[in-house]
Amino acid sequence: MNWHNECKFRYLADQLKESSSKQADCSPILFMIPSAAFMVSMCETAEMVEECLNQLALSKRKLVFIPVNNADNPEIVGAGSHWSLLVFHRASNAFFYLDSIRSITNNEQSA
Repeated sequence: MNWHNECKFRYLADQLKESSSKQADCSPILFMIPSAAFMVSMCETAEMVEECLNQLALSKRKLVFIPVNNADNPEIVGAGSHWSLLVFHRASNAFFYLDSIRSITNNEQSA
């Protein structure tokens, strides 16, 4: 069962974006919408990726939240069956990958 879909993520991203960017033109926090994250993942060249990402003012962001879906075909709308989250934290220059299934699997293996 797919517990989450792009509409829910889009709504949440819009709400968080609205609340975090009321005081500045470029919020230090970016919540990428699922369709933008998917589009970047489907880019075939570095130039295409750069063109997509340049519009997001990433150099001004302290935190970037990137929803990740396991869909692999850009021609099928709503494809994929699992969501996870990739977070970039500029201060530590690190990415953090959050995946509920991975956590469950790790807990089962350690039991």
